[in-house]
Amino acid sequence: MASSALLYPASVRRLLLLIGIAGCAQAPAPAVTPTPPPVAEPAPPRAGPVAPSSSSGSLLREAPGTAPPRNTYQLDLVDLDGDGRPELIRANTQQPVEILRWKGGWQVVAELPGLGPHQGVAAADLDGDGRPELAVAVAGGASRVHRNAPGWPVLWAGAEDSVFKDVAAADRTGAGVRAFLFVGPSGLAEVGPGGLRTVEDPGAGSEIDAVAVWPGEPGQPDLLHVAVSGRAPAPDFVLRGLIREPVEAAAARQPTADAAWGTTAGGLRLALANPDGPDAVLGEAGALVWSHPRSVHRREAAWGDLDGDGSDDLVLAGEGGAEAWSFAAEPALIWSVQDEHLREGLAVGDVDGDGRVDVVLGGRDAELEPTLAPGAPGGLGLRTFLGQP
Repeated sequence: MASSALLYPASVRRLLLLIGIAGCAQAPAPAVTPTPPPVAEPAPPRAGPVAPSSSSGSLLREAPGTAPPRNTYQLDLVDLDGDGRPELIRANTQQPVEILRWKGGWQVVAELPGLGPHQGVAAADLDGDGRPELAVAVAGGASRVHRNAPGWPVLWAGAEDSVFKDVAAADRTGAGVRAFLFVGPSGLAEVGPGGLRTVEDPGAGSEIDAVAVWPGEPGQPDLLHVAVSGRAPAPDFVLRGLIREPVEAAAARQPTADAAWGTTAGGLRLALANPDGPDAVLGEAGALVWSHPRSVHRREAAWGDLDGDGSDDLVLAGEGGAEAWSFAAEPALIWSVQDEHLREGLAVGDVDGDGRVDVVLGGRDAELEPTLAPGAPGGLGLRTFLGQP
C-alpha cells in the first residue's frame, strides 16, 4: 500500500517536510557542573622560636633567597602613639626605616619615606603636640626629620651629600624644648625650629663619634657626653648647658662606637662601647669605674633594670654577641649570648607591657625571627627579642 503522504500534491509534501524538521527539537545538553577553584595547600607552620643560651651558636635564621636580608644598624624603643607601649624604630642600612609593634611577634606598621644608608634614629617632640617626631641620620645622603603624622611627612631634609653617622635629641638650654643633634665630621649640627646650625666643633684632626644624653632636672639643661676620636683627637668632653668640661680618663680617649648613661647603686654612670679597646664605665665626674675584663669590643651600649633590683644593668652588644652586667654591687656578668650575626642594633625597654625590661637585638646578613628567652642562665627572667620580623 502506498504511503498516505504520497496522496498529497508535491507542494504540500514539501510544506509538511519543513514543519516536521522545525518541530523536531534537539535533546537538551547535559548541565555542566562548574569546576571548583583549586584549594590552596596550607602554608607549612613556621618554626618555633630559638631560645638563646650562654653558648655559641646561631639565634638567627638565614635570609630566604627570594628577598635581600635587612641589615639593622640602629634600634630605638619609643612610644610614638601615646598608648603607653613603645614602638620599635629600626634603621636599616639600605632599606627604609621601619616602625614595628610587638603583638606576639614584630609587625611592621609604617615605613619612613627616604633613602639610606641609615646610620641612626632619635625621637623628640619638636612642636609640643605630645607626639614625638623622628630624626634619621644618613651617611652620604639627605638626613631627615619626620613629623609624627600619617605618612610621616618630611619636616626638614639636609643636603644630599651630607654625612651624618648618628643623631640624638637633647635640651641644651633648660627651656624644656628639645632639638635634634646630628653627629658629623664637622661636629654637632643642631636641627630645631630655626633650622640647621653647627653647635660644637671638636677641633682640627678630631671628629665626634657618639653623643650620650641624660635628661636634666626641670629648668636645667640635659647632660651630654660627647665622644671624640681622630688623627689628633682631643679628649671626650661633657656639656652642661654652655659649660664644656674635658674627660681625661684613658678610656675616653679611645674611639667610641656608642655611649649611654645609666643610674646604678653607685650613682650616675656612663658606658663606653669601644671597638678598639676594652669597653668601660665612667663615673659622672669622668673617673674610670670599670673596664671589661676581656677585649670583646662591643659596638652598642644601653642600660636597664633587667633583674628588678632597682639598679640599672649594663647591656653590651655587637661583634658576635651580647651580654648584661649588674652594677648593684661589684660588677658581675648576669647574662650572655653568642651569635655571629649580632653586629649592630640594641634597645632596652618593656616591649610587651608586662612590667619587665626586655632587650631587643639587631643583626646583619640574616632574616631574624622574633626570639623569646623566658629564662636566661642564672635565673634571670630576661626575654630577648631579635629585631627582625
